Amino acid sequence: AAEKARKALEEALAEKEERAAAIAAELEKAEAAAKKAEAAREEREKRLAEVSETAESASERESAAAAALAAAADEAKKLASKLAAAEASKSDTEKKKAALEAKLEETSKELSEARDALETATRAASSLETESAAAAERAVRSVRDDLDKANAESARLREQLSGMETKLAETVASAD
Repeated sequence: AAEKARKALEEALAEKEERAAAIAAELEKAEAAAKKAEAAREEREKRLAEVSETAESASERESAAAAALAAAADEAKKLASKLAAAEASKSDTEKKKAALEAKLEETSKELSEARDALETATRAASSLETESAAAAERAVRSVRDDLDKANAESARLREQLSGMETKLAETVASAD
């Protein structure tokens, strides 16, 4: 029974490690999305510079070009507004990403503690198997509870990260 419990705990631990790897992959996706947003921002800045150059050359032309200058200035204002919104969103996303990274690190620590507790419980279960099976089962249950909590936290972080990626994608799409 203790061996089955140990195997079950090891399987749960392996699943937890896979989940942690999935969270890390999602975090990499969020970083890639942030880089994409930065590239889009740079492209918008480039377009804004081009619009500004067009506006300057239009001022040197005849009075008919004055209407084109006004249109270019309006476009520049719109782009600047979108750029400001995208930068604010990027800053917010980076803060959330940092918070998620901290949570991920905390969850990893909890996972490590759960592994240590599992090893301790496994050793306790094997040495006390004949003398105190009930105590070993309580220790195993405690480890399972810790693993369940870590799994729940990982799932919550994954959902938050997914929501953040969606928001970032929407921000990039709206800025374009």
